This record gives sequence, C-alpha cells and structure tokens, in this order.
Amino acid sequence: MRLEKDTLGEKYLTDETVYGINTQRAVENFPLSHKKVNLHLIHAMLLVKKAAAKTYENLVEDIEKEKYQAIVAACDELLLKTEEDKSFSQQAEHNRDNQNQAEDNRRGIDTLFVTQALQGGQVHRQI
Repeated sequence: MRLEKDTLGEKYLTDETVYGINTQRAVENFPLSHKKVNLHLIHAMLLVKKAAAKTYENLVEDIEKEKYQAIVAACDELLLKTEEDKSFSQQAEHNRDNQNQAEDNRRGIDTLFVTQALQGGQVHRQI
C-alpha cells in the first residue's frame, strides 16, 4: 500500500494501482467511471500530449530533453495501439452493419411473402 495526498486529504492505494489519488477519487465519486472512453478521443488527447512534449523539448535545456523524449516515445507507442484498436473496432462495426443489413433484408423478404399470401397471391419461396 502507498499513501497519496491531495488538497482533499489522504488515501491509501494498492501497490498494483497504476493511477494516482485524483483518478481514485473519480472512480469512487462518478458512476460513469466504469464506461470506456471513445478511442478517437484518446487518440486526439495523445496527439496533443505528444505535440506539447515536442514543444517543451525544444524549449528546455539539454538535461531535461530526455524526459520529453520519453513522453513522445510513450505517446507514439500508445498512438500505434489506438490505431490498431480503432481498426479492430471499425471492422467489428462494419461486420455488425452487414449483419443488420442482412437481417433487415430477411425481414423485408418475409414481410413481402406474408403480404402476398394474405392477398391470395402465389408464394414461391426458394431457400
């Protein structure tokens, strides 16, 4: 366990917890904290963080450049991961759309046959 402090007081967090006291308070106080954030928003935030780190890297003395270079490298790694996740979720969304379209088509055909049958027409359905 580790003790973290902020302006509201102190909290103990487990050693496995990778976030700080502010995130812990958000998890405890906001019921939406269990919902996932849109990948496009995460991607955009990483781009801003990377741009800020590159800007600061150019403004600071050589001794501090390493810190900002590490932030840029971490952002690059996470940006690559969000790209992979976005393409996976886009493919899943595309598959869902295709399934929904096929289901809509099937329903439309079923409705057509039922309508024809109710109107006394010949119904010849090939499967």
